[in-house]
Amino acid sequence: MLILVADASDPYVNDHMKVVNETLSEVGADRKARLIVLNKTDTVAGQNVLADLQQTNPGAIVVSAKDGSALDQLKSLF
Repeated sequence: MLILVADASDPYVNDHMKVVNETLSEVGADRKARLIVLNKTDTVAGQNVLADLQQTNPGAIVVSAKDGSALDQLKSLF
């Protein structure tokens, strides 16, 4: 399983995720199971795009490494 951690506060997060997906496809890893983790959701920028990110990435885990929110949820998956 691949765990893809995305910075939700980055204004280019969707572009970064697209490049990651393209790269995974190029190396033949595009069929691996993935878990998307949206980090920095405690920031204003992260909050502003969170709904859109969750819509385009259903099932993504929403966390904040800074304040620890939802890290227990993430850990419980493993």
